[in-house]
Amino acid sequence: MDQGFATALPYRLTSVGSATSTPEGTRVPCLHDAEMWAKEEPAIRERVQHYRLFSPLVLGLGDEMELGKKEVCFSDETLTAFRAHLRDQYGTVAALNAVWQTAFADWNAVSPWRLMQAKERPANIAPFLAFREFMTDEFMGAIAKMNAWVREEAPECFAGGCNPWDEGWTTCTTFSKLYPILQYGQVYPRSHDVARSWFRDPRLIGMWSGYGRPRDQIEREAWLLPTYGGTLMGWYGVGRELGYGTLTGTLGLGERAEWIRDCNLELTSGVGKLLIEADVAPEPVAILHSWRSRFAHIAIAGAEQPEAAAGGLDQSFDDYEEGFVRLLRALRVPYRFVDETQVEDGALDDYQMLIAPRAWSLSDRAAEAIEGFALDHPVACDLRMGQWDEVGREREHSVHWPAVDRVDVWDDAPAQVNDANLQRLRVSLDAAGVAIGADAIRGDISFVVHKTIGGLDMLVIFGKGPIEIDLPATRHAWDARTHTYLGSGPAVQIDQSRSPAVLVFSDQEIGDLTMAADATGTLGESINYKLSLPNAGSTVAHVTVTDPDNTPKPWHADNLRLIDGQVTGAFVPALNGPEGPWTIRAQDIVTGAIAEATVQVSG
Repeated sequence: MDQGFATALPYRLTSVGSATSTPEGTRVPCLHDAEMWAKEEPAIRERVQHYRLFSPLVLGLGDEMELGKKEVCFSDETLTAFRAHLRDQYGTVAALNAVWQTAFADWNAVSPWRLMQAKERPANIAPFLAFREFMTDEFMGAIAKMNAWVREEAPECFAGGCNPWDEGWTTCTTFSKLYPILQYGQVYPRSHDVARSWFRDPRLIGMWSGYGRPRDQIEREAWLLPTYGGTLMGWYGVGRELGYGTLTGTLGLGERAEWIRDCNLELTSGVGKLLIEADVAPEPVAILHSWRSRFAHIAIAGAEQPEAAAGGLDQSFDDYEEGFVRLLRALRVPYRFVDETQVEDGALDDYQMLIAPRAWSLSDRAAEAIEGFALDHPVACDLRMGQWDEVGREREHSVHWPAVDRVDVWDDAPAQVNDANLQRLRVSLDAAGVAIGADAIRGDISFVVHKTIGGLDMLVIFGKGPIEIDLPATRHAWDARTHTYLGSGPAVQIDQSRSPAVLVFSDQEIGDLTMAADATGTLGESINYKLSLPNAGSTVAHVTVTDPDNTPKPWHADNLRLIDGQVTGAFVPALNGPEGPWTIRAQDIVTGAIAEATVQVSG
């Protein structure tokens, strides 16, 4: 077990993702140190070959990876690379000076600005912003390069990253750039909302939980992951010495371990498969998460608030965005994050409304796309959206957003969840034609996720206590967690004793589950069966197998996805297994319908 657990410690593959810095601002290790890479590449490949012996599913690069906790890197090697990058972009120093409004004599004199210098000229922070973007791209490029080495050595494994640290002006862990280059990512719960927006395959998002968290939080995080399609939950506790206070269900020790064990058992008995197989319904609201604007905000707001710590400005950037997230959740309105590159590429065509919190620095293409979107769709933003271009220069003629009919300009304070703000946002959502879920789903609710699977609709409701739901038409309803039929009608009521509720709706009543199986079988050979469920569309059945002594064989258990109400399965009884009648039992996860078949197995 210890070695198996060790293979789940991805940070052992490299130390390049974590760093210290010198007083002069050199990152250690420096990403532009050729000698470092000459040693690091074979070391990574060697570590991968070692862990590959244990057949790991995933291999990760690092733990809490970040460019740095301070403003880096100003080494000679990095400055040389930065100047080469600028030469490719501008061609001549004169062209660079014209854009940056600087007076560098030659390329050797070109230097990026540090934050202190940028705060002295907030109307044009180009020498600061260009370097922040360059270091972000170099850091993301380093991760992509290392990830490729892992894949080359272990192509059967999923390569990725573990616990990316928070976004920040020094960390440069830009999630919209990071997640698309990974095959898998193990993230903290606080990062899950952005991870699900940018990961190419949500099934390869993993999440951590544990520590000394209360039971409700542990269960919420465990269910949140498959709700959005993720599959790999990691639990803190085993082999740790930092007082996390968690023991996993692997050992089965203590009350906390029992919570985790019970949660795992329920999710792996079919409900988790149902959630993973279902698709998240298209979200009507896009939230522009502008990584470039974060860097600009640190310099511009820092110039206006010279006593404010840069880390505090990072937090205020996040808080302002999070205010809109809380309002949308309170109104039960689904959303997804997009970045400025997606906006440039036309992503807003898929949405009915845009929220752009502190998107101060935008390219011409992104600003034009938003202005065009606002002709027909509501936009919520602050006054300075797009006031600076992508270079970091204040635009001479930026859009005066309060004068645009469909744009609602919010002030600089984070939006509190109160009646006035909820009503204000409702006005924009109504204008966008977005259904206000809070009108139809009532109760003590944190948030709701809308999903579909085949012809069935699903609501995953995180909350507690009584819940009332008005349906757009008379429908059949089931509680998939308890496999209970809730009746047919225009409304549903449920008392949620354990969160979340997983409710499934259908226009037709789902029929009885039936099973057809081989009448006889032979030890060591495949035994086949088929499940049928009329009017089920696509759902999931949990299958268990017991031997003639009525002893469960959990290694033969399976969760099968029915397509158009049909699915086939099989299991192979061991050569040294008992002869006699083996029982196959299946339960439909939505309705709770059960079907059984007996197979006479001989040696």
